[in-house]
Amino acid sequence: MSDQMAWLESKQWLDRTMEWLEEESSEMASTAAKMFNVNPLSIQTHQLRKRHQERNSHEEDVKDFFVEYQNTLSKYVIKIGCPTGEIVIVPTQVKEVYTASSENHKSLTIIETICVDGRQPPPPVIICPGEKIMENWIQDNLTGAEVITVSPTGYTNECIALTFQLYTIKNSFHESGMFPVSYKMALKKMHHYNKRKPVRAQSGMAMTSESTSNTLGGPSVEEGGDLELPTLPSTYFECQKGIGEWIDHAESFSPTSNTRFQQWAKGTQISLAQAELQQQTYQNVQLQIQEKEKGRSKSRQVVQKGGVITVEAARLKQQEKAEKEKATAIKKAQKNIQIAVNKAKASLNCRGIAARKAEKIRGEIVPAEMLVTIPDPERNPSPEDLESLQAPPDPLQALLLLEPTPASATSTIDPQLLTLDFEEEDIEIYTTRREAEQRYTTESASGENSFTVDDGEDLTGESDSDSSCISSDSIIRNADFVSLN
Repeated sequence: MSDQMAWLESKQWLDRTMEWLEEESSEMASTAAKMFNVNPLSIQTHQLRKRHQERNSHEEDVKDFFVEYQNTLSKYVIKIGCPTGEIVIVPTQVKEVYTASSENHKSLTIIETICVDGRQPPPPVIICPGEKIMENWIQDNLTGAEVITVSPTGYTNECIALTFQLYTIKNSFHESGMFPVSYKMALKKMHHYNKRKPVRAQSGMAMTSESTSNTLGGPSVEEGGDLELPTLPSTYFECQKGIGEWIDHAESFSPTSNTRFQQWAKGTQISLAQAELQQQTYQNVQLQIQEKEKGRSKSRQVVQKGGVITVEAARLKQQEKAEKEKATAIKKAQKNIQIAVNKAKASLNCRGIAARKAEKIRGEIVPAEMLVTIPDPERNPSPEDLESLQAPPDPLQALLLLEPTPASATSTIDPQLLTLDFEEEDIEIYTTRREAEQRYTTESASGENSFTVDDGEDLTGESDSDSSCISSDSIIRNADFVSLN
């Protein structure tokens, strides 16, 4: 407690010292430290911290920092706080993430084509801002022939322009013989659009073209065949191989041209070999980077990173990916089930082995009375059990036995009867119940025989069995007897 009080007191003295220094700006920190008995280092630390906070709170300082260290920014670290109501400095590409606006939507660039002859135009090319093609962009309302590509700005660039040109050629010249190249189709179109020439001119033209092709050593194309275009080298090895073929034919060159060609070919081969080694190194580094990126968890599913893809191809990729994930999940589930079954079997086996070992160690003989099984009355009932399950012989008798006689059913005797002389005249006695409307109706289990007992009326019933009649014991128990003393 004393340390806390001392700390609070020193803080108060330091605050007073800083206030005095702000008022007396011409005084030095050492003078204030002597006057208020404060450590000079504490004053210096407080001034540096305050100066640092003021500098970081200005937007111009941050801009100057980026301008000064933009080329070597990876070697430095800058921390920007985001307090409430302050300005947040972010790159322009992610401005939409931090800007709260009802119109905060990403814009798309769609390149459409129009056919002047009235035919259906080819599907458009869609340019989205970003670097990855997401799965949620592939909607059901797309036909499947659209082309989706991405760019950092969301607008067209050189690569997208070339892609659009190839896409236009592919969709616009199906029957022209230009794409894919077909000599037969091109010749057909030429005969259709060009005017007929005289026979002599055509023959002369044919002879001239034939001689020219033979002179230049070009490939001769027969009518009905496809034009075979020369294949360009795609690797450094193919370039080296092509240069080697030209070196073998360099003997026909002049001595000066042969020497220059030999020097050029040798230097080119060395450069190609170095470029191939450098490309292999870059590929290895790229593979390592890709493996690291694959190891990171990704929250958003991507169809393709950059490039151009059609909607149909994207849907095929999604389907293949879903099938692959489904097969993996099924395989994993089967494996888990098999593991669980194997564990259960192993557990039962261990328990069986332990039980047999315990039985062998015990070494006792089972008594004979324990070998007799205990019968199950539900599965194998005895005759007594079967008899106990039978219904009583007389349902009415059982009902009367279970139901108690109400107190209101007892008979009352008129007091005048006690004063009469029974020797002189005969007296008729009638017993009645107050509940005259009480009735007992029972039905047999088969539902064929039924009868009703009414108080004050005779019992009538039609039944062939003796169980349906009221027994004498039942009448004796339920009758009301009056003593006449």
